[in-house]
Amino acid sequence: MPKFTRSLLMATLAALLLTPAWAASGTLTASPNPCAMAPGAKLCTTYLTWSASGKARVWVRNLTRGDEKEFSATSHCQRCAVDWIKPADKYVFTLYDFSSGSRGRALSSVTVTAAEAR
Repeated sequence: MPKFTRSLLMATLAALLLTPAWAASGTLTASPNPCAMAPGAKLCTTYLTWSASGKARVWVRNLTRGDEKEFSATSHCQRCAVDWIKPADKYVFTLYDFSSGSRGRALSSVTVTAAEAR
């Protein structure tokens, strides 16, 4: 076996053996999305639902202002109200894996916006 092929094979095997048999997974959704702005309202409400295997946290990034903060330190939530969505801003909610004790890879994300009521 050529040396290059053997090195590639050994690296692949090492990666497989060092990777946990399970990988964290999760989903995150927002509804309604976009949320509807009532006439004269300055904010609207959307509801987030998320679930993750293992420890996870949800972070929110305001793409308009560029800031990011932790939204929730729980792995599960069913229909959690987010009642501060502004019509001029765009928000990205991301569910991150925290099974290692620190922020790991993104498991799921959703972008939330507001729209004028019809």
